[in-house]
Amino acid sequence: MSILFVFLITRLSLKKMKNVLLIGNSKQLENRIFVEKTNIKFDQICRFTLGWAHIYDKIKKHSGKAFDTLVLHYYCHDAALNELRKYKLIHNVKNIMMMAPKLSHTLKPVKYASGIPYEKLTKNDFRKIHKVLIEYGFPLSQFTPRTGIITIIYLSFLKNCKVYLLGFDVEGIDSVSDQHIETEIKLSPDHTILHESRLLQKLIKEGRCCLYYDI
Repeated sequence: MSILFVFLITRLSLKKMKNVLLIGNSKQLENRIFVEKTNIKFDQICRFTLGWAHIYDKIKKHSGKAFDTLVLHYYCHDAALNELRKYKLIHNVKNIMMMAPKLSHTLKPVKYASGIPYEKLTKNDFRKIHKVLIEYGFPLSQFTPRTGIITIIYLSFLKNCKVYLLGFDVEGIDSVSDQHIETEIKLSPDHTILHESRLLQKLIKEGRCCLYYDI
């Protein structure tokens, strides 16, 4: 074994795994008052799509005030950025991750915000993510996974990040008609709380992600 090979393996093994906090919009977010963890530093703190900026002052006590990354899908991109601009939160956004459960969604034209770096899924990423979904028993032929599930798989399986979850319905107890911190937002019939929660439980059990309050 060459010295160079040993050196490269050592470098890879010593490379720090990124800690990423994903803050979801489940109604379950309101069950606890936010407690900041001092035993861990997050490299990225992500919030999802839209429907929360106008109640940001209210949800801060449940989710903390921090975020630097915005996770979007193509059909909510413009509305989400406009919402953040309206409520003067756009300055928090240092990165945007474009996630999509279907490759066809990426064909929707969007006007990317200037000055903010974007991270987007490749076709190969889609194939890998869908393979994971199938392996874990998610019924892709019946339901479309939501942005949160896609992001968790992307970060954990493809990017090798340590993923922490806050504000996700892991138990599958959200109501379809009242599952979002913004009461006006309802779940689309092509999504499934039941199968998503089952998938989350498997990923947590395997250590692919963990709950924020379990650290």
